Amino acid sequence: MSRRNNLVKNKDQISVTHKHPNIIEPFTPQFYAQIHDKDLNVDETALCRIAILIFREMIKVCGHVSEIALCLFHSHTPISSIAQHFFDELSLRQRGMALFNILPDIISRLSMNTICSKDSFQ
Repeated sequence: MSRRNNLVKNKDQISVTHKHPNIIEPFTPQFYAQIHDKDLNVDETALCRIAILIFREMIKVCGHVSEIALCLFHSHTPISSIAQHFFDELSLRQRGMALFNILPDIISRLSMNTICSKDSFQ
């Protein structure tokens, strides 16, 4: 297992973040950047950890969540399945309002991106 993968796994287990979640907020872009790592294990682990941090309300859902939406089109099936499960769980939060509030960001990012084709986007 790679060192990067181990580092990603331990991000949400730092004891300081449980008491002071705002400490990790400035590093949110770096967390999301690891979703597109060249190592698939790092991608998968980063996606799982980001989902855990979001559901524990340690990082906010807004802003970079479109990076998770891009994972829906990932060629590696476990990554796309994790992304699908993330959005399924998010749709259950606050009676769907959590997902509804970030929908404009997701749609604009997916429509500008070259990763998904027009057919996939629709």
